[in-house]
Amino acid sequence: MEYRSIKEIIDTFYPDMEYRNASGGNLRLSRCPFCGGKKAYINPKPSVNGFFCHSGKCCKQFGFMSLYRELSGQMDAKYSDVVAFIDGHHSYGKSYKQMLPRVQEVAPAPLDQRHKVYHKLLTLLTLNTDDMENLMKRGLTKEQIMKLGYKSCPSREQIPEIIKALEKDGLNLKGIPGFYKRYGKYTMMLANGFFIPYRSLSGKIQGLQIRLKGDENVIIDQDISFTDTIDYTIKVRNKNPYPVTLRILDSIPEGAVVDTEKTTSGYSVDNLGTIHWEHHFGADEERTFTYALRTSILPNVAVKAVLRPRYIWFTSGNKDGGTPVTNYTHFVGKLQEVMYLTEGALKADVTYCLSNKSKCFVAITGITSVKDIPQIFRHFKTCGVREIRIVFDMDRTYNQKVMEAIETVKEMAISARLKYSVPEWDISMGKGIDDFTLTYLKEHKKRS
Repeated sequence: MEYRSIKEIIDTFYPDMEYRNASGGNLRLSRCPFCGGKKAYINPKPSVNGFFCHSGKCCKQFGFMSLYRELSGQMDAKYSDVVAFIDGHHSYGKSYKQMLPRVQEVAPAPLDQRHKVYHKLLTLLTLNTDDMENLMKRGLTKEQIMKLGYKSCPSREQIPEIIKALEKDGLNLKGIPGFYKRYGKYTMMLANGFFIPYRSLSGKIQGLQIRLKGDENVIIDQDISFTDTIDYTIKVRNKNPYPVTLRILDSIPEGAVVDTEKTTSGYSVDNLGTIHWEHHFGADEERTFTYALRTSILPNVAVKAVLRPRYIWFTSGNKDGGTPVTNYTHFVGKLQEVMYLTEGALKADVTYCLSNKSKCFVAITGITSVKDIPQIFRHFKTCGVREIRIVFDMDRTYNQKVMEAIETVKEMAISARLKYSVPEWDISMGKGIDDFTLTYLKEHKKRS
């Protein structure tokens, strides 16, 4: 009987999964499929063929068959079922040696080449109705959405034709993050969501970020009963045809005490009084979470399920002929005396449009991605920029890491001899600058 590697199971469920060589013949996964942690490993050797995670409280451990059963939800699956599933998602059979990752990455292509490929890729794609609706709810018009270049990620079946069209145009895919080789031919990363272009100061596309989706297809039911405590039962069902990792959130009243004995393990409570769990759901899987409170007040906020992670890069690091992504900095609008700094290209693009192009932005991917900011600020100074307005999310009021990032950016502005300010707003109007701007415009429209 032909040996089948546990890596084939991971690759089939998670085509975008990346690997790094680790000691003892282990491969370190870019994330744990169950908790999203960074300490998940597989060992594809025939003598082991196992999965294990050392991230926090996860500690999950599976063999070849038990991993498939856990991910698929088919607890009575046989070895032949797994082989059929794998072969049904790959057009060619693979040997054990072919299963091991090749780490001969390709250096990133120049910006002009990346821009040409990404620009052409986006022209070959469309925007699904649900993605269009998501963007319009943020306040964007259809015309603005098309101009910004947002497009839905292609399905597995569409990818071969896309590759063919790109190569027919004479575009070189070597060194383009997101593209890599499988069986000697180029293919691309598969994901469910829509592309967000990260543009240079000149407007060229440096790279693509993906906003993942899936939590819109999650069903949540909550029941409340009363004993000596207020008891909550939350049923969460993943109606997506693919696995997702979800964070389950519910607000608890101020002063309430959690009865740990009646509460599903693995929970935590944050500074805002929100109880949450993070769990990996297989396709069409349902899980039940319970918690009990000693309180006389009933919460009135609906339970939420939030996809984790929400944003990922279109990348192909640790793949044969692939290229990893660096954290690009995004620009939208023209340089002017006052520039705004925020997190995320989508947030910057939306606020730029909502402000009728009066607020121009530089956007980093996250509060720790500031290594290019000193150079950018120095360039801004030579171009007539006088002030940087730091508009990170208002969770800064309780998130120490955000406050530390703001202090770091302040020091960078001072070094570049730029003024800085940190605008504040009522968090009830929205955590992000885009949410706040949309709420403000709606309320202003009502008043007028």
